Amino acid sequence: MKTDSYKIYTGGTIDGDETNGLYTKINSYYGGEVITTSNIESGKFERQNGNISNILLKALLIEIGTLLVFVSAIFISSKMKKRVTK
Repeated sequence: MKTDSYKIYTGGTIDGDETNGLYTKINSYYGGEVITTSNIESGKFERQNGNISNILLKALLIEIGTLLVFVSAIFISSKMKKRVTK
């Protein structure tokens, strides 16, 4: 029984040494999802948490939401100042 760790990559871009469709050495990988298993014989696969693409997407959405709230606050504040000065 082999106890090495194996990774299965879905989607994305991968750079590394490939032999017969399998990568034996991976230099970089991004834009997809990684599924891992510690024993290929068991047939059990677990999705790897913390995929960088998902983390970056969530951070971007949070930043966009914060920016929208900030811009809305400035817009409302400028409208309120115009009403007070009239």
